[in-house]
Amino acid sequence: MGQALVKDWKLQVLIGLLGLALVFVLNRSGMDIALSMHFYDVGSASFPLRDEYLYSEVLHTGLKNFSVLIWLILFLACGFMFVMTRMGRSSKLVLSGALISVLNYILVSSFVCASWVAWLKSQSAHSCPWDLTPFGGEFDFFYLGADWSLLGLESGPGKCFPSGHASVGWMWVGVLLVPSPAEGAARRFMVCLKLAVIAISLTVSLTQIVRGAHFVSHVLMTAVICWGVAVLVYQLRPWLFKTGIQAS
Repeated sequence: MGQALVKDWKLQVLIGLLGLALVFVLNRSGMDIALSMHFYDVGSASFPLRDEYLYSEVLHTGLKNFSVLIWLILFLACGFMFVMTRMGRSSKLVLSGALISVLNYILVSSFVCASWVAWLKSQSAHSCPWDLTPFGGEFDFFYLGADWSLLGLESGPGKCFPSGHASVGWMWVGVLLVPSPAEGAARRFMVCLKLAVIAISLTVSLTQIVRGAHFVSHVLMTAVICWGVAVLVYQLRPWLFKTGIQAS
């Protein structure tokens, strides 16, 4: 096996901490509002791309359904391999132990990523940009770490930080930690898969920003959470899975 994109755990932690710091910089510096203003139309007091078919149906609903479908296929595949192994049956469809371990890792890490983001989002008092007064809404913007209840602010419906939709891309970030084969078609496939994960993650993130659904810090926080979960599960893999993922 080849090396993972980011092999050293210290660098993995550093990337997560830098991402978290950038979340606070974006939020508390006012850059969040400034960047979202580029997609806001003052004349109509709205985000013009909010309900555009490409953004709302294809890149929002479509990619979400695609990601869920991929996860379900992976779940069924892992279940099939488990049953075949337990029954002691050999089949051309049964994969090597190392590859099954990789699939299990991706399945578990992606599920935990999406679950954590969804739970944190459900507990958030931060509302979406389109609900806030700077963008024609009725509710107040407040900084991360501020006690809005003491500031007399009306936070609105909340449940918008971190971005839930961005997780349909970033939930797969664990793929970046999986070592690629040393050479051949398998290596080229793995490289393309990692590039696809990055491309989809950036696409779903940008989609929510231009629609006015989230600030940049919201989608970046989703990436940080998913990265942290993926790193933790990856480091625990020898205890979670019988066949470890070797990153030599």
